[in-house]
Amino acid sequence: MDEQPINEDKLKQVLEDITKIEKTEMVDKLIHNNAVEFVHDGVTYKVSPPSYDQRIEANRERAKKFTEMMNDSQFMMEADLVKLYAKRGIDIAQIDKDVAALEKRKDDLMLKLGQALKEDKQEELDVYKKEIETLNTEVRNLNLQKIMYLELSVESQVMVHVYTYLAFLCTMKKEGETFIRAFNTFDDFKSISNDLMNIIVFYSSFMVRNDIKL
Repeated sequence: MDEQPINEDKLKQVLEDITKIEKTEMVDKLIHNNAVEFVHDGVTYKVSPPSYDQRIEANRERAKKFTEMMNDSQFMMEADLVKLYAKRGIDIAQIDKDVAALEKRKDDLMLKLGQALKEDKQEELDVYKKEIETLNTEVRNLNLQKIMYLELSVESQVMVHVYTYLAFLCTMKKEGETFIRAFNTFDDFKSISNDLMNIIVFYSSFMVRNDIKL
């Protein structure tokens, strides 16, 4: 299997998409009654956490996709892909260590931020907030870099598929005063615009991230 280099343009686009959503519509302000609502092209959509039946359906789809991927020779298991990268001088484990170190620095800053808040030290608060924002960006960049390296692993492909499938299952649209299922079939969902797809998957990933187990 040939080494897959990081696609800088793709990484940049992912970062821009996430930043755009975070800045224009803060997720924590959109959650009402355990759901996320948003408007796109005049249509109101709602993404809710998956029901028990939807989680069961998604798990069946996960098993189906995993079996399919295991029989596809162009994809490797993540552990094997990590070893291949290591032979070519790319240390995936180091990315995890760097992220852990940044998270430790962030935890330390959070403690300082809390103390500054208690003591009402506004200047220190502003400094700590900016430093934490910088660390968050660095962590996000490293995590996205790792995702790009491992995107062709069996586990990553299955994870993307399941997130997308759950997005399809959990999305409703408003007709009149009621919400109905937004898409009749998974193929219908996959045929929507990239903009709408990115928004739905982003919000659904936020809502279902604790429901996906590989």
